[in-house]
Formats: sequence, structure tokens, C-alpha cells
Amino acid sequence: MGKIQPLREELEKTENGLELSKISINKCKQELEEIDKIVKNLTNTYEEKVQEASMLKANLEREEKVVFSAQNLIGKLIGERSRWGVLAKFLEKTISQLPQRSIVASGFLTFLGKESENVRNNLLNKWHEVMKIEPSEMLKFLSDETNNLTYKNQGISGDNLSIENVVNLVNNKSLSFIIDPNNNCLNWLQKHLDAAGKT
Repeated sequence: MGKIQPLREELEKTENGLELSKISINKCKQELEEIDKIVKNLTNTYEEKVQEASMLKANLEREEKVVFSAQNLIGKLIGERSRWGVLAKFLEKTISQLPQRSIVASGFLTFLGKESENVRNNLLNKWHEVMKIEPSEMLKFLSDETNNLTYKNQGISGDNLSIENVVNLVNNKSLSFIIDPNNNCLNWLQKHLDAAGKT
């Protein structure tokens, strides 16, 4: 019996320890379940946040493209504004000088077709000086670049005398006298009349 008593005491201690361990295990299981729930909630929240971040990133990229396009457009509009400003000044100047340009152009068409290049240039320079307009713009007043290119395609050379002769012929309704030592204008006139179906 003396041997059994210490074993019983030890068994009782062990059973008490076992009971405490079971309680501790149950408590740990409950804590683990709570931790699992927290981890699951955090995982769900993390996935939601990742999806939100993806959406925000996509929205940000889209907005950055819109901002870039807007900045690009603003840059182009600033360039257009500058260009329009220059054009507006040119048009204001042209409109303000319209009577003077008309007088010089009429004088050119009426009197200068039969004159030599030197006489034309001297008289045009004097007229421009009297009218206070730039000499080089008389041809621009009577003919635009599109017409000049058409004339060149029809065989007229690009020098001022040839262009002046053609402009005189096209704009003058009466009989025109022109100086054409190389028959350049005559060749053009034949092609021009052929193209218009008047030959």
C-alpha cells in the first residue's frame, strides 16, 4: 500500500495535468478558430483591396491618357491661336490695303503687259512706294499659289515675268500685249486653252 499511495497521487496529478491540458487545448482550438476567422476576413479584405487597387490603377491610367490628350490638345490650340493671330494681322493689313492693292493691280493689268521686265519692275516699285504697300505682294493679290502651280503644270516657268504674263492674260478681258521672248507664255496659252476646251 505504501507503494500504491505515491502512484495514486502521481496518477491524480497526471489526471489533473491532463484535464488542464485538455482545457488548454480546447482554449487553443477556440483561439485558433477565432484566428482562422480573422485570417479569412483579412484575406477577403485583402482580395477586395487588391481588386479596388486594380480598378483604381486602371482608372488612373485612363485619366492619365485623358490628361495627356488634353495637354496635347491645349498645346496644339496654343499653336493654332498663334497661327490665327498671325493670319488675323495679315488679313487686317490686307483689308486695310485693299484699295491700294486694287489700284496697283488695275494699273498692272491695264498698262504693264506690253512693257519689258525692267520697266514693269521700275513702275511697280514706284506705285508700291506711292501706295505704301510691299512690292512682292502684287502677284499674291492677283493669283494664289494653287493657280500658280496649275500654270506651272501647264508648262509656264516659275520666273516672275512668266507668272506676270499669265496673270495678265487670265485676269485681263481685253486684248493683252505681253513681252515673251522665249515663247514661254505662248506655249502655256496653247495648253491652257486646250485644257479649257477653247481651241
